[in-house]
Amino acid sequence: MLPPLPRKFYEEKYMNKNWMKGVLTQKKKKWERELDGKLEARKEAIENMDETIIEKRPRYRKLLEKREKRTWY
Repeated sequence: MLPPLPRKFYEEKYMNKNWMKGVLTQKKKKWERELDGKLEARKEAIENMDETIIEKRPRYRKLLEKREKRTWY
């Protein structure tokens, strides 16, 4: 019987290891990390486009009203 060693073996080393960034989960490029936020902002901007245009060009409201009145049947 040997006395306990202060040395760690494979499994202990693996379980207690401090992993570096990018080893467990891949670091992404800057454009990949920001892509979700950009897509959400773009989607929101498209939904609010009519209000944005009305702020800059008030006559656009009349055009929207004409479009709503128009029926194809």
